[in-house]
Amino acid sequence: HIQAASPDVLGPQLLPFLKTAGWDAADDDYLHRIIPTLQPRSKTLQEMADQAHFYYRNTIEFDEKAAKKFLKGNVHEPLKRLKSKMEALDDFSEQSLESVFQELLKVFEIKLGKIAQPVRVALTGTSVSPGIYEVIAALGKERVLPRLEAAIEFIEKRVAASA
Repeated sequence: HIQAASPDVLGPQLLPFLKTAGWDAADDDYLHRIIPTLQPRSKTLQEMADQAHFYYRNTIEFDEKAAKKFLKGNVHEPLKRLKSKMEALDDFSEQSLESVFQELLKVFEIKLGKIAQPVRVALTGTSVSPGIYEVIAALGKERVLPRLEAAIEFIEKRVAASA
């Protein structure tokens, strides 16, 4: 059963589905990190491969509705602060990421949804994904930082265009 199987078991089974979808995937640590984030929302290996797209894309294309709703000027500063805090992190675990977010919520006096949704759009292109800390930890620092930077630039262009 897909829900109960370990990443060691699922990795080799999922790989052909990822390859068929056109992703440059391997049965490696990265695949083993993303599998647990996909399991709760997948009934089949095909569904799992379909949902894995944002983990393997080099650039994220923002869903127009999601970008319009969540990538706005009011999140520009919080996103910039989040990116700089993440750059300084050596430990990219869910726990350390959660403390970075908690600190941000206090500084900007906002609720988690006000920053989690824009981050989700920045990292996945849509407003639907596994838990935000899980996604960030699974993607890893080397994928997260450029995606956050792209979202920050997207907001800057949008704000400039509307001025």
